[in-house]
Amino acid sequence: MDLDAKPLQYFIAVARDNSFSRAAARLNVSQPSLSAQIRELERRLGFPLFDRSSRRVALSREGTLFLPQAHQMVAEAARTNRVAREIRENAIHIAAAIYTILIPERVALLDSFSEEHPDISMKVSNLDQVFGLAGLRRGEIDLAFALGLADGFDFHGVSPSGTPAENVLPPDLERLTLLRKQVALLVPAEHPLAGYEKIPSSALDGIVIASLGEHHGAPFVDAVSKPLVAAGATLVVPPEANAIAVERYGRRSRCPAVSIDWLRYADQPSPSDMVRREVEGLDVELELAILRARDASHRPASEIFWHWAARFQQSPADSSIYRQS
Repeated sequence: MDLDAKPLQYFIAVARDNSFSRAAARLNVSQPSLSAQIRELERRLGFPLFDRSSRRVALSREGTLFLPQAHQMVAEAARTNRVAREIRENAIHIAAAIYTILIPERVALLDSFSEEHPDISMKVSNLDQVFGLAGLRRGEIDLAFALGLADGFDFHGVSPSGTPAENVLPPDLERLTLLRKQVALLVPAEHPLAGYEKIPSSALDGIVIASLGEHHGAPFVDAVSKPLVAAGATLVVPPEANAIAVERYGRRSRCPAVSIDWLRYADQPSPSDMVRREVEGLDVELELAILRARDASHRPASEIFWHWAARFQQSPADSSIYRQS
């Protein structure tokens, strides 16, 4: 079985160059060998791929129709080879959105696993969360880190504009919850709200609060916004409305800002001119979870990682758990 689909690669090369000799040079094979492979492919397909003459080589009508399929088959062969290599090498393919590099707990988990299991190779793809979860469903990804609403909220897969919602945890995927954090407000130290240990909802009347954009997903944004609006707050969505940018906007504009308290470098101190305060009635938690396909046959390395990650649930405040024997 030709897992590399070489005859198809040869066909594509000749079609691109309109020349057997140039294609052979590009592929670093002899022209007779290339021609023989193309002839055998034509025999197996039952139609000519090229119209040949002494002066030129051009795709036949059948070859033109077959070319897109050849490209797909070569791409699929490459994917099959990659999967076979990962199975052979017992590698893990993990999806983690680029912003999760700012979650110290996620970084600690991957780093400590690599130290503890140097024999298991990992590939981490920094895909947007929605694309990582799609890869799980297609079997291209083993595991995916995800941030999303904790249990108790309805699931919707798209935002009001019709774009995929980022911070949702789909129920069709198996979920291992690592940590949960309460959504709160990041408040300027000089602001009246900073004087509360926990802000009463009555104190929000007339207060301007920087809030998140819909990219985070309607379920999450609605769950955060509704109690604030009900308490009389005025929500402002900054021009850049991801979680980090909203906190930055609040600090620059000296107004309270919605804070999910997940994204920061491990050694980054909290700003001394801002304080974090929970809000009465804002009972929203955002959880960090690892997801995988349900009822699937998981490779040994993936199972090892899954059970390793489960240990993190035992001590969410202490990343040294990763280095325990």
